[in-house]
Amino acid sequence: MSRMRRHEGRNKEIQLAQNVLLAAVAGGTAADFETPLAAISDLTALYPSGQKGAAPNNNVKLRTLNIVAAAVVTGSNTHNCTININQWRAGVNIATLCSYALTQGNNLAQNTPLQLVPSGNVTLQRGDVITVQRVSNDATGLATPQMLIQAEWAAI
Repeated sequence: MSRMRRHEGRNKEIQLAQNVLLAAVAGGTAADFETPLAAISDLTALYPSGQKGAAPNNNVKLRTLNIVAAAVVTGSNTHNCTININQWRAGVNIATLCSYALTQGNNLAQNTPLQLVPSGNVTLQRGDVITVQRVSNDATGLATPQMLIQAEWAAI
């Protein structure tokens, strides 16, 4: 979420990000997972009588996602996996916001951010949960190193 700082001008934003560090995993479907990245909180919680402060509503916009691998990952057409960023609302997966398939030609360089932009104008509401999912293409899949996943958003 973004905080507004009035002394820097009207609605000047400070970008806020949420990070999750994923452990290295062996290839194969047994290594697949889905883990929470962020939960959108109630922006009115600390304000009296439902006021929202400088934010006009409780919604936030997801701007970018970064994937940073601790080691080189070379995609393959034979054994590969896909990293999905999903949006959950009320316990239901309502959308895959973006994904990156580690197939032939799609690689991750060591300690180099890969920036993904969500498809469309993604608005997150109070109570939404963003998750990171790893899905293998087959029983052997692709081993992946430790990875940092970062989501950046701002109040709208």
